[in-house]
Amino acid sequence: MFSAFTESSGWESQAADFRKHFILKTDSLYTVIERLETMAGQPKPDIGKMKIEFRNARKYYKEIEFMSEYYNPYLCKKMNGPLIPEVEEDDPSKNIHEPEGFQVLEELLYEGGEQTKMLAECTLLKGYTGRLRTMSMSLKPMPAQMMEAARLELIRVITLGVTGFDSPYRLAVTEESEWAITGTLTGLKVYFGKEFFETPEGKSAELNYKKTLTFLRKNKNFETFDRMGFIRGCINPLSTDIKKLQEKLENPFLPYVTAFDFKKDNIFSKDAFSVSYFSIEVKDTLNPLKAELGKLLFYDPVLSENGKRSCASCHQPEKGFTDGLPKSLAIDGNGVVQRNAPTIINAAYQNALFHDARMVFLEDQIENVVNAVQELHSNFEEVVPKLKQSEEYKVLFKEAFKGSRNDGITAFNIKSAIAWYERTVVATNSRFDQFMRGENVSFTKQEIEGFNLFMGKAQCGTCHFMPLFNGSVPPIYTKTEWEVIGVPASKNLSDTKLDEDPGRMEVNNVPIHKYAFKTPTLRNIELTGPYMHNGVFTTLEEIMDFYNRGGGKGIGIGPEHQTLPEDSLNLSNTQIKSIIAFMKTLNDTTGITSRPERLPSFPKGNALENRKMGGEY
Repeated sequence: MFSAFTESSGWESQAADFRKHFILKTDSLYTVIERLETMAGQPKPDIGKMKIEFRNARKYYKEIEFMSEYYNPYLCKKMNGPLIPEVEEDDPSKNIHEPEGFQVLEELLYEGGEQTKMLAECTLLKGYTGRLRTMSMSLKPMPAQMMEAARLELIRVITLGVTGFDSPYRLAVTEESEWAITGTLTGLKVYFGKEFFETPEGKSAELNYKKTLTFLRKNKNFETFDRMGFIRGCINPLSTDIKKLQEKLENPFLPYVTAFDFKKDNIFSKDAFSVSYFSIEVKDTLNPLKAELGKLLFYDPVLSENGKRSCASCHQPEKGFTDGLPKSLAIDGNGVVQRNAPTIINAAYQNALFHDARMVFLEDQIENVVNAVQELHSNFEEVVPKLKQSEEYKVLFKEAFKGSRNDGITAFNIKSAIAWYERTVVATNSRFDQFMRGENVSFTKQEIEGFNLFMGKAQCGTCHFMPLFNGSVPPIYTKTEWEVIGVPASKNLSDTKLDEDPGRMEVNNVPIHKYAFKTPTLRNIELTGPYMHNGVFTTLEEIMDFYNRGGGKGIGIGPEHQTLPEDSLNLSNTQIKSIIAFMKTLNDTTGITSRPERLPSFPKGNALENRKMGGEY
């Protein structure tokens, strides 16, 4: 512990110093936006001067972003949210909220827009900044909160900032990253004082901070910016230094479970994400016996109506826990199910399940599959009595749920066991992960270029968020997104139509979510084809061609509310090959593909005694 600084002796005073600093920055932001509002209200606004003031406003905003986002993410989303309309799904009215704030104003300034809209956005931003200032009057962060906010900002910079996510027209990713990092380090110094940064860890942080700024100032071009070098050489070491400073606090870590484990150096560390956070009960931890029981149930066709189909029928470990089909065969052998079978690898790191995101927790997803007419076509009222016929299963449940309120064979325990098995089917030790951790692996020039394109020009990283590469939104990963990309009905893009599956709208009845589907993980993507909810594409090259053309709108099939930019990405064949080469570095199935040696026994003469491991089809 740092002897000159303890929570009991100084944090309230330090918080007051930081509050004054934050208020001054907020006042500066308010003043600049007020000038923008005045300029927008002139008979003939000087767009050139407005762009200069807009840049100043962005600077002030980025300098306080780390604490603003930490304390009021809802307000920050209003100020700095993406350029897509949204609907609060728990709002009975299902009102559409049009985008607003900085990104809208940026579009109006750089793409040309109506003066009245510019003025309206300036007025909105001024109002939101006023609310931010009001919030700051009661700002009283604890030491651990300051450190959490700082480290989350570093995650925000490398997952969103460098992609151009919130600077879509200026693409000023390097200078905005510089402002964000400078504002974060300055805020920490104001709060903790100079002495705190004279420790070995503090001096190391200072050196890495200066190294980071030098890197950013030397690499200002959006397309050629070396994001890989920036993250590995600058941000990861800086994050580690701040974590070490955090460990010197009297109470370094807050007593609640988060998606990212703040006890880890950075988001690429081993076990950096907590599967408990994404589970129904965050205090629950992995019980090996429960997971092993769940594995048996996953491969056991006893869960199906006909005793011939298991979870593993459609989620085969040899195929990246998919079945290699565009759409899985229906249980009766006639026709196919509605959608492609997604991988369950890293399903534990999502807040939404199924292509239409209709379920939140794995336990609910399991029940849905068991009940589905075309999938297992059963129910737990039938499954539980069947399992109770097996003395071996009775013992396994009793051992796995020892100490629980009910250690018998119940619907709840069946779902819990399978869910905890699926939470062991995680893969975060690919060659990419090892390389980002600085381990003894190499990346080719093509793979590095592919990563930089993925996170930059190709815009892949603005939906498939690093490092999970799914729709879980950084830096806190509490929400999983879905997108409307305009998936075609056939792979012949010159002669096709829009796939008619309504997607998310079938769940929530929100028109702008028609054709919306959850953003899937790209980990193990080389193994999990065919791709898209309808399995329309069989190769990664086909997918990249579709995206390169601008999705459904880019090929002329709509849809109306497409969230994917419709303009061509202008990627060359060489660049596409590089992106695919990078995506293949995300392969990792080590230690998760083994099947059980055998299934639990049933009495002789029982029809279930000779059932086949993994099902018959």
